[in-house]
Amino acid sequence: MSIITTIEKEQFKTDLVAFEVGDSICVHTRVIEGDKERIQKYAGIVIGRKGTGINANFTVRRISFGEGVERVFPIHSPRIAKIELEKRGSIRRSKLNYLRDRKGKAATTVKEKAAEVAA
Repeated sequence: MSIITTIEKEQFKTDLVAFEVGDSICVHTRVIEGDKERIQKYAGIVIGRKGTGINANFTVRRISFGEGVERVFPIHSPRIAKIELEKRGSIRRSKLNYLRDRKGKAATTVKEKAAEVAA
């Protein structure tokens, strides 16, 4: 095992919530201002995932004051306190870039995943 893989294994997070593209999530990020640290929430729709392993990223889009705002988060970043899954989405694409062209409620809604029925 190489030195790089051992260092990467130490950096991996184990308490991750399983989320996919199309899900509505809330990301709790640690913000350091001077000598104080606080938690800031960023809620929106996951429009894409990229990378593998320690280099995995995901993009969250939300509408803030009428403008679309996107933010890219590294999944294994120490700045992310936790990720909450708010709502599952049912999509048929790996990237939801078409949401960028939409206006109003259509830009924030994705078809909800039907409840799994146990037989």
